[in-house]
Amino acid sequence: MSAPLPIVFCSDANGVTPQLEVALWSLLHHAGPGTRYHVYVLSNGVTEPQRERLRAIAGETPRHALTFVEAADTLKPWEGRLPCFSWTITAWTRCFMETLLPDVTGRLVYLDIDTYVCRDLTPLFETDLRGKTLGAVCESRRGERTAADKFERLNMPPEAYGYFNSGILLVDFDRFRALHTQQRLLDFTQRPDIHIYAVDQDALNGLLWDDTTFIHPRWNWSDGWFMRAANQPLRATDWRGLAPKDVLEAALDPGIIHFSGPHKPWVCNHRPEGWRYAEAMRALGLLNGPLPGTTLGKRIQNALYVLLHAQARLRIRLRLAKLRKETRP
Repeated sequence: MSAPLPIVFCSDANGVTPQLEVALWSLLHHAGPGTRYHVYVLSNGVTEPQRERLRAIAGETPRHALTFVEAADTLKPWEGRLPCFSWTITAWTRCFMETLLPDVTGRLVYLDIDTYVCRDLTPLFETDLRGKTLGAVCESRRGERTAADKFERLNMPPEAYGYFNSGILLVDFDRFRALHTQQRLLDFTQRPDIHIYAVDQDALNGLLWDDTTFIHPRWNWSDGWFMRAANQPLRATDWRGLAPKDVLEAALDPGIIHFSGPHKPWVCNHRPEGWRYAEAMRALGLLNGPLPGTTLGKRIQNALYVLLHAQARLRIRLRLAKLRKETRP
């Protein structure tokens, strides 16, 4: 059996149920038979009863390991010094991995707690980083109207191509540590010419724009892309930094779904991949009936969206087949 693959989550007490429980369950539930994970939860106040629930989830597949690392003392000196806006100081925890995980070597994968893992992550760990510290999925590219302020706020140079989402990161942790990335990130946040809004995601982009490899969007798939994948013109050379073929592949076969944005799957809405989340909540005993917020009107609306998403999925399959045919040598 292979060596354990390090997986890192960060959470406070408010993020455990259902978010961290579902993320952990989905990770372990979809691990390959020869895969072992060592899951590290960087905790800012996760309670002992909550830890017991998470240990019970991990204990169902005993080949995996679960370790809690308390981060409160590390974060406390930075309260008031790191911009948080509508987030809490917990959002910055991943920037302190160098201090909190002194014994971890090689590569690790960081996952936000509002994620759902759909498959074994060994292929993600094996992704070519091309000598860079991070692997991440491009969220937008320079020159786009929605991205212009990000590059300006972070004083990113003209040669910086894209802005990535930090909700899922593949990290060469040996290189991260050797380059003293933690201290450099903290120093970056204190620069007077930098204006951070999206907390640590801004800091990671502003500092590591030239030390990040953009990876396949299946590893950070937002189902908000689903209808866009079905309808956006294929003549576009790229979609916010992503190749159309990659987006279509991710829509049909996501590796990790990131439920980013305001509409979360643990309440009733019409997210196309929300059914996976509801199934996980039922498997964990967190849901015995309909999702919170369910009404008759929403039931009818969601039934219509099921048909709409089925049509979109068929269209995506046809578009992907067309692209593959056109690019076949």
